[in-house]
Amino acid sequence: MLNTSKDFLLAEALLEGIVVLSNDYSILWCNQSAQQMLQINADDVSPKHLTDIVTEHQLKQLSYSNETDHVEIDAPGNQDRRLSLKIRDYIQGQLILVIQDVTHTYHLEAIRQDFIANVSHELRTPLTVFHGYLDLLLNQKVIDNDKLNQILLQMSGQAQRMERLVEDLLLLARLESVEPDISKQHLVAVAPMLRSVIADAQTLSGGRHEFIVEIDD
Repeated sequence: MLNTSKDFLLAEALLEGIVVLSNDYSILWCNQSAQQMLQINADDVSPKHLTDIVTEHQLKQLSYSNETDHVEIDAPGNQDRRLSLKIRDYIQGQLILVIQDVTHTYHLEAIRQDFIANVSHELRTPLTVFHGYLDLLLNQKVIDNDKLNQILLQMSGQAQRMERLVEDLLLLARLESVEPDISKQHLVAVAPMLRSVIADAQTLSGGRHEFIVEIDD
């Protein structure tokens, strides 16, 4: 049975999971938050040892952690939930395991990393277009007005594209605290969008590829 003495009444009120461990990492007691997070049975303290929850490598990381280090794991039985674990010294050679649910932060960080990677990739296209046209303008002494106008329009479009990417990065900084405004959603005209994509692709291809798109206006 779990220890339910008055010494642990305060721990029961915490949102964090609190687990009391022996010096060999056997589970002696845990509050209700920890039971729920780790799928621990309050009647028989199952699992009975911390290695039933974390790997040996993670246990070593916890053992040598300092005041700021922690280990993150998927919650037992629920890979969609992410937990942060810290171990601290307790009384009489025992240890305290502190568990926090960091699922929201973990998902936000994953979204942020994916978004930044995508933006970095997307920035290469307008930069490639700029470099290509700048080389052309620098090396070609005579360019007719129609061709020059086309080049300037393409560069202007790519500049606007880069501006939108920067705006998206600024928007990302506000996503954690601001709910999406559904009223700002709008229909997208796919045909003009695809024509713009094809124009970019033709510029990057330099005539080496043929692009065919069939879509109703």
